Amino acid sequence: MNNICILDYNIGNLFALKNIFEKFDCNILISKKKKDILKCDLLVLPGVGTFPEVIKFLKFHKIDKAIIKRYNEKKNILGICIGLQIFSLYSEEIKKTSGLKLINFKTIKFDKNASHIGWNKVLMKNSLDEYGIHGKYFYFNHSFYLNHSKKEKKNVKYTSNFKRSFPALVKKGSFIGTAFHPEKSQKNGEYFISKILNYV
Repeated sequence: MNNICILDYNIGNLFALKNIFEKFDCNILISKKKKDILKCDLLVLPGVGTFPEVIKFLKFHKIDKAIIKRYNEKKNILGICIGLQIFSLYSEEIKKTSGLKLINFKTIKFDKNASHIGWNKVLMKNSLDEYGIHGKYFYFNHSFYLNHSKKEKKNVKYTSNFKRSFPALVKKGSFIGTAFHPEKSQKNGEYFISKILNYV
């Protein structure tokens, strides 16, 4: 049985995430304790909030160091939307704010007043449908996307399209980050979570 820690940073749709993991054989804990962050089988970073407030919360509680330690130890992490974005170098949201700098991406706005909200298709990269989600529709709700360097191109496993092609799923080591919300994506979201748990 997998032990899942959903990171509690006082914002985010924690219980929607809890509900989707409860459909599988998991022990689920909502916590911001460092020991829970480091010892669980899968750490899940929820997908709601602004970049500056999430980073501020993580640094205030020194949770950022625990996440970086877990990442460097190659332990499983799933970041959803903002939970993916905070791994980047920085974000332009509200004000330029440094991220955890674990992946060489920048979080930038699509266009002025443009928000990508609703269902959209994800497409595999490099002819490898690793999670079996090529062509499936997932729910998105974001105004910012990851703009990657050429060096990180290989870590973009799926893309989607809004204004331009953008990374829908990034995988680097044991970190997986999605621009979409699996917990809001009904059966496709459940299928994706089941695939993630197969890797844990």
